[in-house]
Amino acid sequence: MRYIVILLVCSAALLFPQGRDTSKVIRELKPKNDLVKAPSDSLMAGDTAKAKKIIPRDTLRPVNQAPLFDGSYFISKNTFLKNEYKSAQDLFENSPLFLVKDLGSVGQPNEAIINGAGQYSTQYYSDGAALNGGGSWFNLMYIQTENIDSIEIIPAVRSFWYGTDNSLAGVNFITKNSISRIPQTRIKYYQGTKGAAMLDAQYNSVVFNKFALSFDMTSRKADDFQSNTTYKNYMFNNAYSDWQGNAKLKYFFNDRINLVLSYSYNKYRVGLNGGVNVDSAAVIAATTSNTSLKDVVYGVSAIPVNDWNTYDKSTLHNLNLKFLLNLFPGEYTELSAYYRFNLDEYRQNEDTAESDVNVMHNDYRYKIFGGQLRQSYKYQSLNFDFIGNYQSLNYEINRDVIKNWENALSLAGKMTTLFFGGKVQTSFFAKYIKYKDYNLKGIGADAIMKLTESSNVYLGYSSSEQNVIASVSDAYYRCFDGNYYKIKTANSVEFGFKSFTDDLTLNINAIYRLQNSKKDIFSAGYSVGYKYGKVLIENTSSCYNKKTDAYDVDYAVTPMYFLSSQNIEPAFRSDLGVYYQDILFDTNLDLKAGFKAKFLHLDNTANSYYAAGKYLDLFEKNIITVDFTAAGEVHKSAIIYFTWENLFDNKYFIIPFYPMPRRGIRFGVAWEFQN
Repeated sequence: MRYIVILLVCSAALLFPQGRDTSKVIRELKPKNDLVKAPSDSLMAGDTAKAKKIIPRDTLRPVNQAPLFDGSYFISKNTFLKNEYKSAQDLFENSPLFLVKDLGSVGQPNEAIINGAGQYSTQYYSDGAALNGGGSWFNLMYIQTENIDSIEIIPAVRSFWYGTDNSLAGVNFITKNSISRIPQTRIKYYQGTKGAAMLDAQYNSVVFNKFALSFDMTSRKADDFQSNTTYKNYMFNNAYSDWQGNAKLKYFFNDRINLVLSYSYNKYRVGLNGGVNVDSAAVIAATTSNTSLKDVVYGVSAIPVNDWNTYDKSTLHNLNLKFLLNLFPGEYTELSAYYRFNLDEYRQNEDTAESDVNVMHNDYRYKIFGGQLRQSYKYQSLNFDFIGNYQSLNYEINRDVIKNWENALSLAGKMTTLFFGGKVQTSFFAKYIKYKDYNLKGIGADAIMKLTESSNVYLGYSSSEQNVIASVSDAYYRCFDGNYYKIKTANSVEFGFKSFTDDLTLNINAIYRLQNSKKDIFSAGYSVGYKYGKVLIENTSSCYNKKTDAYDVDYAVTPMYFLSSQNIEPAFRSDLGVYYQDILFDTNLDLKAGFKAKFLHLDNTANSYYAAGKYLDLFEKNIITVDFTAAGEVHKSAIIYFTWENLFDNKYFIIPFYPMPRRGIRFGVAWEFQN
């Protein structure tokens, strides 16, 4: 039914009347992406999302969204356009310094580790506006993938400089900004095993005079055993559904002033089964002939789980108003205001189906009102950048437990200059935050050294203070203990190297972070792509090492999901892809097909199961899987996807005891056309 609704909306878009010829106002402005270089920090542009000049055919030039930092690591849509991804998490697969605590089933609230920082220490942005605040949890499943033009991963040493939190990692999702006088429509659909499916419909056009309108609707879902008993190797209570929508209206005052109004909505629900109940599985194995414990855990029928009647449901509203201005040469101004609302409803045994399980009805609400002013100014060889942020956060738990407001004001400044004929770019930056009764500071410096026209080196250092919640239960304990914060100082050092030629791309990154002499974190990785004739070889590797005391909970998973065995860490991953890439049939088919091998090493520390040696045979530290993927673009308008996942049907988990997907097939199609 949901897919029928989306198709009807899309059909209405196709029939949208074009009553007047808008070509006299905007002939055809279709930016490849949103990235336009800011006046400063222009020496180290992203690898695959370099800014592209827009040459209008008439009198109007749009002012486009600038990235937070030109020297960030960018993942452009050209990188993931021919990948059959299931969620925003998959878009980071080819990026170094990315690991994930994967719970196996589609739609689960996995924790991502980016630049050595977990969910509570990562700040997410959409077009530069904060999506989360106050150390709140943010789920990558909330991101509407088909609306993404590129992803900006900010260098770790600079992450604190943006927003009202001194975050350890920062990710900016830059949304699509296609503008065309001819209405454009795009439809994408994919189907996977066990009921996993997605349907997306987009539309954009210049609708009246200087107004450009776009919208996008997405629906995703996956079934569980209870809803379809024909599935094998499947678990109870992990059904997933998601409705997402966004609309953007852009008004061009003139060549120097643009107004952007956008709104997005998300309705997300997922079953939380708590993983396999290994004790119950052991009983089944002991009472069934010729059946091992591993056979039951990865069995051919319903797998016993810990929670049969627990789920989490989230409702999100995001509203943004933004002015983009290029009033004078060498200057960029961005003035924005935003509102965020998130209601997270956690339910355990809601209908008392299990008499021996506690009933829980917890509602977690937060509202964020915020504003931001970004200003860049160039004076001779010096570039100055200023960011002012204000954010007011209201969070509630079960309404009558907590009602509190937290206001934060941050001021940040940066000076950039060039040396040695422009071959070395240095920046010095600082930030001050007034957060309730706390005053937080941060300082840093970095340098970009241009070795050749296609390669450079990045070096950076920063020291910043953070408010860290002292309890693993996050905001819940705020109402009982007025001293729920502790101040920590994070000192970060970062090294990076980039090199780009027609046949070879290479990115190397390494980060070392020390917090209050107790937490010692090292994260390093690289990504390389080499093209030899019609063969493309890609390799991405990341390692992550964390040493912490027993009471450190900065990277704990939110208590709403009660995930077990969080001492398991994905310590190292390496993905190797070998593909055939060519344009066939008189340029009518652009094909990329090949195999991708994934290696993962897990590091387990003290755990009750493992310490006793119980169920140890279920755990594998070293995991190798192989996928076959193929994607072909037909007539530059439609892309057909095919993926055969886990070809050798390996049985493994990353987080105990959440089995990862078995062998399965996914296929899909994306079709873009003009009305």
